[in-house]
Amino acid sequence: MNETVMRVAIRERKMGEILAPIELIYMFWLMMTVMFNFRVFMISLVVQFILIGLFAIVDLVIERPERKLLAQRY
Repeated sequence: MNETVMRVAIRERKMGEILAPIELIYMFWLMMTVMFNFRVFMISLVVQFILIGLFAIVDLVIERPERKLLAQRY
């Protein structure tokens, strides 16, 4: 494998290891709010979609060197 591709794969794996427990806690939070307080659940979903949208916008704005190198090769 190419060194750049390998670096990107390692970084993605590390991010996955960090985010997996956070995702589990968030899913548990959503289950609890659905059972006990539906209004808080709806607020959580709205905040989730806002955060995902902001992340997508920021991800498009940031120019990573690896992304440029991968785009040039393929």
